[in-house]
Amino acid sequence: MGNSNPEPPKPTAANGSNEDAVDRLKYCGQYKGGDLRRYQDLYKAALAGDWETAERTFESDPEAKTAIVSTRQETALHVATSMGQTRFLEKLVQLLSPKDLEMTDCDGQTALHIAAIYGSLDAVKTPLKKNKMLTQMVGAPNGVTALFSAAYYDSKDVMWHLTLNTTADPPPRPFTGPKAGGLIRGLVWSGSYDVCLHLLERYPNLATATIESQQGMLSALTDKPSDFESGCKLHFWQRCIYHLLPEEVVLDGHMPTRLLKNDVEDPDPAVNAQTSPTSAVTHWTRGFVS
Repeated sequence: MGNSNPEPPKPTAANGSNEDAVDRLKYCGQYKGGDLRRYQDLYKAALAGDWETAERTFESDPEAKTAIVSTRQETALHVATSMGQTRFLEKLVQLLSPKDLEMTDCDGQTALHIAAIYGSLDAVKTPLKKNKMLTQMVGAPNGVTALFSAAYYDSKDVMWHLTLNTTADPPPRPFTGPKAGGLIRGLVWSGSYDVCLHLLERYPNLATATIESQQGMLSALTDKPSDFESGCKLHFWQRCIYHLLPEEVVLDGHMPTRLLKNDVEDPDPAVNAQTSPTSAVTHWTRGFVS
């Protein structure tokens, strides 16, 4: 007689088949594999950032480094990343192979996706030092990159770091592929107009890229009237301050000054210190609307 409650698959690398993605989502939050009790202490250690306990576990059981430790099919790497345990994460990454860093949870997300969602720049940088291809990994079920996740969860420093370290190469062609429309809309909704300008100068197609409903960057801008002077209902002093903001945004397609040089391999010199949302929108739309 077959098992009526089969165990879900072990963690797999992102970019798996659609059937793999369905299997992961089917069991998401319901995993009751026998190893959960076995790795209960490791799970708690990852939550708390208790590296000493984790290290003892790894010494006695090397497989624990990549074992599922939660009902969401998370590894210790996923758990520590979600809790912002930077020291724990750095030490664990040293023990993992580049391929291990591609392991996914039941949502099909790598630890880099999770770091992007929680907005932890240190947690983003740490695995990328060992596996630069993580920025190209897509998470199930929507097939999006970590940059896409960061755009929708509005972490500016993380967005910039991922923007400067994500390429247009296939897969998944994040700036020219089918998810490009969703990416540029997410950046608009988060008010990340400096990032948008940076990408538009390199990938002009983003100005007209759309999602399945044929909505693109312009429709997203119409949802944010307060980012335009004409859409702001300002009091007297607020209007005075508004007019002190810079009217032009000067971008040569480089990163902003707030990023340190070690945020990206061989960074370009910074050319723009501060970009106000409204001036960025004005500069941005002027180029392709007129």
